[in-house]
Amino acid sequence: MTRKDLNQLTENCNRPELGGPTARHARLAGRTGSDPLTIEKARELITVITHRWVESLP
Repeated sequence: MTRKDLNQLTENCNRPELGGPTARHARLAGRTGSDPLTIEKARELITVITHRWVESLP
């Protein structure tokens, strides 16, 4: 996973124009820097993040 992937996931979760009506924020100033993620790509990134977190636990 790259920094770009993580930024794209974050932006897609926060911006309604990318993430849809269930996005975290109703409105954000400025333009988007990302393209919408496919649901498959978002799931893949979340899986990687979750696995890395679990592996880091003592």
